[in-house]
This record gives sequence, structure tokens and C-alpha cells, in this order.
Amino acid sequence: CGGGGGFPPTDDDGDDDDDDDDDDDDDDDEEDDDIVVYPCFCWDSSDSSHDDGNVDDHDRGPYDPLSDDLDALIDSVVDYDDPRTLWDHVRTWLRTHSIDETRYAIEYKGEFDTTALHVACRNRPPRDVVEVMLMASSDMIFWADSFGWLPLHYACANGADIAVTELLLRTFPESRLITDKRGRTPLHFALGNVENPATPPLVGLLAGRRGDAARWPDENGMLAIHYACAYGASVEVLNALIDAWDTSPRMTDSRGRTPLHFVMGNADRENSSRVVELLLDLYPGAMEKFDADGNLPLHLLSTKARTMMDDQYHERETICKCLGAYLNARPGNGGEFLGAIQNMPEWLRDVAVISPIVQTMLNGRISSRFPTMILLLDFYFLAAIIAAFSFTSRQSIDRRFNPLNVTLESKSVSVALLSPLYIGAIYFLGREITQMISIRKQKQTTIMTYLLNAENLVNYFFILGVIYHTILMHTGYGDDVIFQLGCAITIGLCYLQVLAYLKSILIEFAVFVSGVVYVSKRLVAFIVCTIITLMAFSQIWYTLFKQSSECLGRIDAQVVLNGTTPPPTTPNDDYYYHDDALLLEGPDDCESQVEYPYCEGLWWSFLKTYTMFLGEYDSSLFKWDRLSLFMFLAFYFAEVIILVNVLIAIITDLYGVVTNERAAIVFWSNRLAFLTDMDMITNGPWKRAILDFFRIQDNGDDDEEEASLLKGDKGDISWERILWKKLIECFDPDMEDGMPMVLYVPLRIFVSFLLIPLWLLLGILSAGWLWPPQIREGLFVQKVSVEEHGEVHEIQKRIEEVEKLIKSLDKVKGGLVLETKADRKDMIALKNQVRSIKKELKKETKKIKGIMTSLFEVQQKQAMSR
Repeated sequence: CGGGGGFPPTDDDGDDDDDDDDDDDDDDDEEDDDIVVYPCFCWDSSDSSHDDGNVDDHDRGPYDPLSDDLDALIDSVVDYDDPRTLWDHVRTWLRTHSIDETRYAIEYKGEFDTTALHVACRNRPPRDVVEVMLMASSDMIFWADSFGWLPLHYACANGADIAVTELLLRTFPESRLITDKRGRTPLHFALGNVENPATPPLVGLLAGRRGDAARWPDENGMLAIHYACAYGASVEVLNALIDAWDTSPRMTDSRGRTPLHFVMGNADRENSSRVVELLLDLYPGAMEKFDADGNLPLHLLSTKARTMMDDQYHERETICKCLGAYLNARPGNGGEFLGAIQNMPEWLRDVAVISPIVQTMLNGRISSRFPTMILLLDFYFLAAIIAAFSFTSRQSIDRRFNPLNVTLESKSVSVALLSPLYIGAIYFLGREITQMISIRKQKQTTIMTYLLNAENLVNYFFILGVIYHTILMHTGYGDDVIFQLGCAITIGLCYLQVLAYLKSILIEFAVFVSGVVYVSKRLVAFIVCTIITLMAFSQIWYTLFKQSSECLGRIDAQVVLNGTTPPPTTPNDDYYYHDDALLLEGPDDCESQVEYPYCEGLWWSFLKTYTMFLGEYDSSLFKWDRLSLFMFLAFYFAEVIILVNVLIAIITDLYGVVTNERAAIVFWSNRLAFLTDMDMITNGPWKRAILDFFRIQDNGDDDEEEASLLKGDKGDISWERILWKKLIECFDPDMEDGMPMVLYVPLRIFVSFLLIPLWLLLGILSAGWLWPPQIREGLFVQKVSVEEHGEVHEIQKRIEEVEKLIKSLDKVKGGLVLETKADRKDMIALKNQVRSIKKELKKETKKIKGIMTSLFEVQQKQAMSR
């Protein structure tokens, strides 16, 4: 150990930096022959006393670790701001104690049967300290505490350095498969550490070469990958686990939960969205797997989302990303899926319904036979109830207030006239009852939640009002005045049902109704403030007018009508009373008038102030007194000028939010709620009883017609769709080219005036059941909104850049074309010039040739003359 004894040099993080120098070690062995050498520690075998040198081990007696606890020293790491200081103290302790004292201290079992090695591994020790403790007592690595935890379990659970984990595994390789009393391996502990997440190298080290630890379940059947998904492990860690066991994404625990269930149930963790994408890419079928409690992964996401507070923006964003990844995998459009979306908290449901995938599913289901039939039946029965109730209620009121009708039979209405009301009320009552029975199947929704829903409460009062007043009209019982008031309220509820119906099928009405509700909820403070100011001004004026000359003069003016006729002392049909004030009215007047409302009482004072707020002001009432006139001016400025304009500004701003930002959310949320109700009816508890009674097999959602918009090949198999398509093709202009006019004109007349009207009529009579899919889709399918993500914006930006580049290339191309034309002209001119030069050269060559020929002849003649 280098002469000086103790620990070798260490780096800042506590890892061993000692280089094994063989020459130095040989020199040390020669110089200190009586030193027992260990890799990281050395004890003097001839002197095992403390630094004072006064007492040796034999003279002191047995060593008592309680007097100087090593485990307590190690466990005090929390008291130090810098853990390296603590580990320096531990190193000092080990240097100042003999090997026997160190072994005794390490082997001493404290609380829960933990040793000093357990405590050290719990506090993320440096490797050199663990090496010393293993050299002093190597058997400690095999010891488990009262929970069945080995030192390796502590190291993995508390994020010890991978070098320490590697040392423990190298010393005891079988420990990677040893479990605690709950069946958890060290790999489970490492993946369950949130503060110090496991890394891919650590996972690979703990899993082993054959991935045995990754296949080991705990007492709940949870594998390592389940822990990784539950505690937010990274995608790299998931890939390491999948490499260790490639079928692990399909495995379930004892409650039937897949890894996707765990990651969706903990969707608020940072890595969850990427893990969802990875798992769905490897095993898409996991999104439609139910656990033992009947929950889809989407149900667990919804449960987690309900726990998020309004200020947890980052967690909510992460949950939305997980939902987006889940929807992008295109889950099935079964009722359980839509029910899970409906049971989400409002902020998450708003994100789901604007997804094009969800909107496509809703369009597919709304245009199927059963929802179309329900929508049309709702319209039929609602129209019948309104028409019949309006007629029969007027007839019943006339009979009740007829003095000649003194018996109940004379006040009652014929059953034949009331039969539409009975049938319609029974229909709507049956709908509500079936929905309430079906709600028991929904584990995410309770009956009380369903009953206390605002829209459902309106439905209950509507049905109750129709049935109750229909019975009264049939029997003639009941107080006439109360009956008249109840009929008026019931008529109002009927037309509220009309608005609710239009809201469910038309996006414009959905936006309007929801806009009114949205604005009303946010006008509470304004309304309270307005009521307070109206009450204040009405009481101020009532106080000013009380016993004033204006009121006293009004009383004198009413004593005698036109100065001659005193008012009667007993009431009759020509006089009306308002708050004990006798007002003289003519028998031909339609309504009583209060000329001095501030003299009559607080109610009339408040009513007049309210009508003035709405614009019906009269300054002549306040001219008799300056203070009263001043209060009128203050009222006009505060209420009419300021508050009314504030009201207009608030409504404009809030309604703009609904129409601009929440239009699609409002409509698709209403459609989702309707389809969820329809699914509860169709999949109620009686469905299985009917199927079992007739011995019919349930083929599931894959054979349902509403999947036609998602799976076009199945939609084309429908004979109604094919036949309607063939009929419409008769009006195709291209058909005229292949068929003589004498054939296709009569065919078009036959189709347009007989077949199509007859088919449409049959559809109306069957409540849409016999309509072709194209008609149902044309009535109820709405345009799917385009989802705007960052990737879409990036693609659009790329497209714009490409378009700009194309335009630039077009300009360059135009310039090149012009330059090419100019160069071509130059080349043609040059070519012509070369041709002319060539011709001239030929002429010159011929001349030269003629001259040469002449010279040659002359020379030849001269030679012959010689």
C-alpha cells in the first residue's frame, strides 16, 4: 500500500484512482515484510493498537462496536453538505482501527439486521470504501437484513455508483437474481429509483447477459419493464430491457396490466410520452387490452389527469403528449374508448375531441343506423309533444276557466288528443331509464354523477312536466292557476329540448348555446355588481320620494277623477290594487300603470330602476328636486354609460373566445356525450341476455357499420352504399357518351321521380334505418378539423421555402432561356459568317489553283523549249 499505509489516492467522486504499479508494490513488499497488504487498505500485523500505542488488543479485551459505531458514522452522511467529508472520516476510522476491529464493526447487526455494509450501500459510498469493507469481511455481501435486502439491493435502491454495483456483482454474481421478501430483484430496485434513475449500462449489468433478471416477476407479477414504465424510466432504459427480453412489452402482471397501462397511469412523468410511442410501435395491440378491473390504458390516463392541479402546467402538457401519442396509433372506435374520453377531466377531453382521429371516429358512429334512428325519433316525438301539448293545454285552460264547466269530466281533455303526449313521454322516459341502467356498467361514471348532470336534470323535469300535466288534463284535477303556470313552464322546457337537439347535430347551435352558458358563468361578478347598484339607487329614490310633495300631490290627484268622482270604497272590476294603493283604471285598459312607482313601495321602485337601466328612463320624475335629479344623472352615467358598455365589451370578448377558439371543442364534446349515451344503451346489460337467448355470437366492434369511415374496404361491402352509388352514377355526364339519349333520359326520370323519393320516404318512415349510408353521412357527418402541431407548421414552412425556391428557379430559368436564345442567335450569326468566309476561301483557293496551274504550264513549256 505504499509505505504510508491507509487509503490510496482517490478522485473527487470517491472512485479509486490508484494505478497498480508493479515495481512500487515489489519495493514495498521488500521494505515492509511484516505488513499484510490488501488492495485498498493495510494493517500492521505486529502492531494492531491505536495511534496512541498504549494498549493493544489483548490488553483491551474484546472490541465493543457499540462504543464506536461504524454504521452510525456512515449513516450520518445526511449531516454533511459535502458527502466527501463524511467518507474522509470513514477512511480515517478504517485507518485507525485494526482488521479485527473493522471486521467486528462491519459484522455487527443493527436495526432490522442491517450491517455496516448495508448502511454504506444505502448512502452511495465510493468504491474504495466498499473494497475495504469486503476485504475485512467478505461474507457480509451474502447477508440479508430482516426485509431480505442484500447490500446490492441497497446500492440499487439508492443510486450507488455503477462501479460499486459492478464490484458487488463481481464479488457475488448470483445476487442479481436474489429477491427480497416481496420477490424484488436488484433490477426492480434500480428501476424504482426516481431520484437517481437507472442508466442503460446499469440495466444491462443487472439484467445479465441472458436477461434473466428482466424475466423475474415480483410478488405482484410485475416485471422490471413494469417498474421502468411506472417510475418514468427513459426510452434508452426501455430499449435496454427490451434487448434483454424482446417479448417483455407484451407481458402482463397479476392484474392483467401491460407496460402501457403503467406508463399511461403515470403519464405526468417527463419521459412518458416517448415511452408510449415506443411501446405502441412495438405492440400496438396493447392500447385495446383490458386489465383485471376492465380498464384500458386510456382509463388510467384519465384517472391520473384528474389528480392534476391547475398550476401543474408541465405535468398537464406531458399528459397531453401521451394522449396524442396514443391517438396517433389509431385505436379502435369501440364504446369503451369513447367512454374513456368522455370520462376525462374537461381540460383533457377538450384536447382529445379536437384530434382528427377522434372526430373521424365520432363521424363514423353518428352516421350508423342506431344513432341516426335515435336522432330522428327524438325529433319526431319532440315535435309531436310540442304540437300536442300546445293544443291540449290551451283547450284544457279554456275548459278550466269556463264558469259553465263545474265537473271534472267537463274540464278533462280527450284521451285521443293526449295520446301523442303519453307516447312521447314514455319514449323519453324509456331512454332515460335504459341509460341509467346501462350506467352501472360504466366503472368510471356513477349513477349519481349521471343524475346530477345539468342537461340530464333538464331532461328529467321535461319528462316529469309532460307526464304530470298530461295526467291533469286527462283527469281535470288540480288548481287551475297552478296548472296554467305549470303548463307555461313545461312549454319552456320543451323548447329547451329543441335547442338541446339542434345543439347535438349542428355546430352553429352548439357554439351559440355553449357560448351563452360560457358567458353567463363569467358574468356572475358583473350581475352581482349590477343588482347591488340597482338596489342602491331604487332605495335612494324611494327614500327621497317618501312623504315628499311629489307623492302627496299624487295622492290628492287620485282622490277625485277629473275633479268630480271620488274613488269607491269597495273594489270592483273597474279598479285594481297594487301594494294596497288603489288605482283608478278604465275597464278597457289592457294593463295597470303606476305613474309614481317610487311612491308605491320598494318593489315598484326597484322595477322602475331596472327598466331605466334597460333604457326606459323618464327624467320628468326627478325634476321636482335637485338632489333627486342629481342622483338620476349619476345613475345614468354609472349604469347606462359605464356598466352597459362594460357588459357589451365583456360579452364580445367572451363570446369571441367560444366562437374562435372553442367552436370545434364545443360541438365535438356534445357529439361525444350523445354517442356515449347511445353506446351505453346498445351495450347495456340486456345485450348479453338477448344474444344468449337467441344464441347469437357477438362479433365485436370490427363488424359494426360505423367503422366504414375508418376502414373504407368494409364500407364498400354494404349493398345500400353500392346501390345508392349506382343510382347517383345515372346522373354522371360521362354516362351520356356510352348510352343513347333514348335510354338514359327515361332512366334518369325513373330514378329521380320514383326510386330515390321512394327510398327517402322509406328511410323517413323507418327513422333512418333504411337510408343508405351516404344519406346518413350527409346529414350528420361534419368536417374534420385539421390538427395543428409543430410538425405541421414545420412542414408548411418547408413547403413555403420550396415554393419560393421554385419561383426563384423559374426566374433563373427565364433568364437562362433568354441568354440561350441570344447565344443561339450569336451562334447562327457566327455560323453564317464562317460560311461566307469559307466561300471566300474557296474562291481564293480556286484563283490560287488557277495561277499555280498557269505557272506550272509556263514552266513546262520553258523546259520543253530547252
